[in-house]
Amino acid sequence: GLPEKITDPAGHRWQRRYNQSGQITETIDPLGNATQYSYNPLGLVGAVTDPLGHTTRYLWNPQGKLTAVHDPMGRSQHYRYDNAQRLIEVQHGPNQSTRYEYDAQDRISAVIAPDGTRTEYRYTPHGLVAEIIDAEGRSTRYEYDGLSQVKARTNPDGSRLQYHYDGERNLIGLTNEKGER
Repeated sequence: GLPEKITDPAGHRWQRRYNQSGQITETIDPLGNATQYSYNPLGLVGAVTDPLGHTTRYLWNPQGKLTAVHDPMGRSQHYRYDNAQRLIEVQHGPNQSTRYEYDAQDRISAVIAPDGTRTEYRYTPHGLVAEIIDAEGRSTRYEYDGLSQVKARTNPDGSRLQYHYDGERNLIGLTNEKGER
């Protein structure tokens, strides 16, 4: 079955309760504070109520995409999608939205911030981020090794950061433009 009691590395005991679908309906922290979860008919989180009784509500479209989040303070975020179900806009409040544009391969090609500034993204033939161009036209470039791990980053000022990995592909160090590790 699903774990109902969990002891963290510090020895604190957490509790979980589940519904018949195996979804968490309640977590109780070591101090006895309960957070409750409810789900919509699609099985997606519909609401989360914190230990103080504050509820955040989540709305979803029939395709399972998040369309709105209403927090306990009365603030809302709304999410819009295009016909391909790609996120195209997040509305943070009145006249405050972030917009997203995509390339022919459905990768984000630009993010337009609420103030109208634009950040653009370019990709390698393998779909990895090759370059990020900020609102002022400054470029940050990325190079990759044969395992698609970042090998180096060149910052807008020309400084270069190199990434080092062990045999198991774990990042073990960085070298800056001065050769300092």
